[in-house]
Formats: sequence, C-alpha cells, structure tokens
Amino acid sequence: MELAWQDTDVLDMPTPGTPITTLGGLADLPGGYGARLGWARTRAEALRTEFAATGTPDTVTTCDLVTLPYPTRFGLFRASRAIAPFLAITNRMLVIRWTESDGRRRVLLFEPSDVQLGRNTPYFAALARRTPGPVRSLMVTEHGTVLGHLARLGIAPEDVDYLLFDHLHTQDLRRWIGTSTPQPDFGDGPAEPAFPRAKVIVQRLDFLPLVNERDSYGSRRGDSCFVTDCPVWEDSR
Repeated sequence: MELAWQDTDVLDMPTPGTPITTLGGLADLPGGYGARLGWARTRAEALRTEFAATGTPDTVTTCDLVTLPYPTRFGLFRASRAIAPFLAITNRMLVIRWTESDGRRRVLLFEPSDVQLGRNTPYFAALARRTPGPVRSLMVTEHGTVLGHLARLGIAPEDVDYLLFDHLHTQDLRRWIGTSTPQPDFGDGPAEPAFPRAKVIVQRLDFLPLVNERDSYGSRRGDSCFVTDCPVWEDSR
C-alpha cells in the first residue's frame, strides 16, 4: 500500500527534548508480537535506568475526566474471551510539574481530552448513534473537565507548556490550540487557543495523515506542534 503522505511532509516540524534510543528499532523487529515483546523486556531495565537519570518531577497529579464504554476487542485484543461487547474505561489526565535546572517551572498535560468536542470524533459519534439516549446516560459518566481540574490545582492555562497525547484518533484539539479559520460549531470567528503558550507533542506517524487536511481543520499547525519519531526526554537535570 502506498500512503498519500510521506515522512518528508513533516520534516520542517521541530522535535523537543532528547530522543529515547533504548527501544529504537522495535517496530522493525521481525518475528511478530511475541518477538517484539521479548526484545522489549530485555531492554526494559536499561530504559528504567535511563528514565530515572533524567530527574524527578515536582508533582504528578491524576485527574479523572470521563468513564465510557470501549469495545472489548480493542481494549483487550486477544487477552480476553469475555462475551461482553464493551468494557468501561476511564480517561484520565496527568498533570506533571517540574523545575528546569535554570529555575523555570514547567507544566505538561498528558491526555488532556476535550470531552465535549471529543463526542463528535468519528468513533464516539458512531457509538452515540447506535446507543439509545437513556442507555447512553448510564454508560457515560463525566467526572470533570481539563480546565476545571487545572483551576482546582491553581494552574492558569497560560502556564501550561506542553500537551502530550499517546495518539490522536479520538481527540479534538481545536479548543486547546486555536484555529486560523472560523469553525461552525465554535461561533463566527477563529477560535482563540485556551492554552496560548502550549506546544503539542505528537508521534510523527500519528501526525502524518493530518498534513493534507490541515487547511480544512484550520489548525495553527506551525505554531503549536512538535513531532517525534520516538519518545523523548525533556532534559531537566
């Protein structure tokens, strides 16, 4: 299969921190999932040592966002024979705060899902169409919002430095990073970013499919994104 996008499409994107090379090459390892798992286990000790050497954050706070149904066959893959079609998962945001060697305070949000806009992403929109309203209200529990949790922790949106997601397929970032064009579901004009100083860190392969769609989404791509081929450390020693 020939992809419509290539690595060269995002070569101009900046990369943060220092690459983690300990697990480099995992995706290209032959032998299937078992071989990759065995290889990763042999490297885990080295990764743990490397990770510990990068420093310790000041605080890590877990914030529950929403509990919702997720297909068992996706969530557990081949590890379960349960007949239940769905399992319950709780999306949580991690608020990570640390201090750089020069005294700068940093704030990173991991998985700051916009629950309200996320309902309209393809997977959740399709699930909602198939689920009666009364049943849906029993299946979904909203615990709090990203901005609400930050207010409770005393963190202003302009103090957030990074937004980090493990993958983007059920995420809508328009409210967080703003848009350069009007959005019909937002109002008459472009959306101002809720996190005006934040950079988004995404995996390069996760970002590539969006490159050709950036005009229709109206994202401020050049101002707000980092891309990376692998995990990265932010040097805080």
